[in-house]
Amino acid sequence: QPKKEAVEEIPINMQAIVALRCVFVSPNAIDKRIAYGSGTIISDDGIILTARHLVDTAYIYEASNGRQGFYGYELSHCDVGFPKDGATTPPVEQIRKINPFTDIDFLPYVARIDFLPNTEGLSQAERSLLDVALIKIIGLSEDAKTFGVTTLPDSFAANTMLGNGLPKANEEVVTFGFPSGGPDYGSHFRLQGSVGHVRRILGGDQFFRNKPVEIESLMETIGGRSGSPLFWKGYVIGVVSFKEDNSINAFATSIIPLIELLPK
Repeated sequence: QPKKEAVEEIPINMQAIVALRCVFVSPNAIDKRIAYGSGTIISDDGIILTARHLVDTAYIYEASNGRQGFYGYELSHCDVGFPKDGATTPPVEQIRKINPFTDIDFLPYVARIDFLPNTEGLSQAERSLLDVALIKIIGLSEDAKTFGVTTLPDSFAANTMLGNGLPKANEEVVTFGFPSGGPDYGSHFRLQGSVGHVRRILGGDQFFRNKPVEIESLMETIGGRSGSPLFWKGYVIGVVSFKEDNSINAFATSIIPLIELLPK
């Protein structure tokens, strides 16, 4: 068998990591609910990779057996913001010691759903684990006018997905997202990193049998980090989905099933 080539490390683009404020409306359009999360732009035309449970009420309702989700509500849009030009990702050693944050002042863009994976033929376990979605920036938010943003950029910064390789157990992974907890969370966002290592990679039990569906890592991932990109050697390899209660076991959906289900 030919030897697999080693994956060379590439830089992470901080300007491609986004804060999301997703607005859901009731059937009569009178009431609304809001969910907050993270994501990363993966193409220069503004496609964002994020967690499906942030944007698809039916998915989270089914995956939680009816315990969670804005049942009956529909996603209106997600407001999107990212760091200013010039912001760079801190080194891993700095994240471990002081974990500096980068402020995002406002969310100037609007995104809507671009792609949800078709779950036909998947087992119930695989459907619940496939917590990944694509949304696309399509216009300006209400905040944009307030802060003087009048046009969409010609192209967006993007991070690169890796669809042909994954880390092994104990290899280091890093994620960047917008953890909740600050007193002004929801109106002000702070981007922070989190470093950990892979515990194991889990396969599916039916359609994705023996294929990597979920990446289990030991790392801190509190609320607001849902949808954060999981990086290995600078490449996006997964999307942070959930964590076990009272532990640092974090779970991310591998991007490999997403790539396989994308229209050819």
